[in-house]
Amino acid sequence: MNGESFSSDAIGVWKLDPAATTVTLQTKSMWGLVTVKAIFKAIEGGATIGADGSVSGTFLTDAGSVHTGIKMRDAHLRGTDFLDVKTYPTFSYVATSAIAQSDNVKVIGKLTVHGEERPFELVGRLDQVSPERMMVSTEFVIDRSHFGVACKKKGASLVNRLSVSAQFDRA
Repeated sequence: MNGESFSSDAIGVWKLDPAATTVTLQTKSMWGLVTVKAIFKAIEGGATIGADGSVSGTFLTDAGSVHTGIKMRDAHLRGTDFLDVKTYPTFSYVATSAIAQSDNVKVIGKLTVHGEERPFELVGRLDQVSPERMMVSTEFVIDRSHFGVACKKKGASLVNRLSVSAQFDRA
C-alpha cells in the first residue's frame, strides 16, 4: 500500500449507521439562477480494513428518498426524466482499495448511478472518534450525463456536488 498505513485502531470490520449518515446534493437549475439542494437517505454499508492495509467496502443510498422540500419537484426527480427510481432504486459505491494520506483517505472504487457503473476515486477525511466509531466525510462532483441522466429541463445543470458524512461503528 502506498502512502501511510491505517492506525491499528482502524483495523477490523465496520458497519454503516444510516441514521447518523448524511448524503446531500447541490446543483443549479433555471439556467444557473437557482441552487437546488437535496437530501438522500443512506440504506446500508460497511467496510473492512485489514492488517495488511487492504480495504473493501460498500455504501448504498436510496435514490427514491430524494427530498428537496418541494413535493412536485421531488416527484419529477424520481421520474424517468431524472432518477427513474422504479428501475434504479439505489445508488451504490463499492470500495476496492484505499490509501491513508495524513488526515485524509483516498478511496478507489466504482460508483453506480442510474444503472451505470463507473470507476470513481474519492478523497475524504477519516476521523476515528473512538475505537468503536469512525466518521468518513467527502465532497465530490459528478457530471450526471456520465451516468445516463442527461435531462436539462428548465436549465438543470449536469454538474452535481455531493457531500457525504458517514458514521461507521465497529461490527
